[in-house]
Amino acid sequence: MNCDPARSADRWVLLAALIAPLTLVGCGPSQEVTNILESDQATGLHNLSELYRFFQQSNNRPPNSFEELRAIEAGMPGGLAGIGEENSVVFWGTELTDLGEMPGTTRSEEVLAYETQVPESGGFVLLRDRRVVKMSPEEFAAAPKAGNDPAE
Repeated sequence: MNCDPARSADRWVLLAALIAPLTLVGCGPSQEVTNILESDQATGLHNLSELYRFFQQSNNRPPNSFEELRAIEAGMPGGLAGIGEENSVVFWGTELTDLGEMPGTTRSEEVLAYETQVPESGGFVLLRDRRVVKMSPEEFAAAPKAGNDPAE
């Protein structure tokens, strides 16, 4: 057995050089965090998700209207700034898949809310698991919805 210390040290350096890049996988902000930081629309949907979650936790049921969320809005940072009946659609009365701190823990691809332009030109949508994702019009059309069209 060759126990040359210089050779052994070289092996450790080589091993560290091979492993180091693997530790960087997954570092940095998630796509959702990046979306929220870069888009007022995504920020509005994120704030909606937090109000929706807080309401569902506090009342043991999901909200049924913007009016119910406005009643608790004062206690939440950001509130409903930039989002409302005039520019968004929400599938009210739909329970969130998870009420924990982190969105997306219990995954759902069902659309809970979206801005009115999304079906025609794409944009950000809020999923039932509280993730905010960007969809093209085609992706939105194919995505499952959390309920019947609120406009019907």
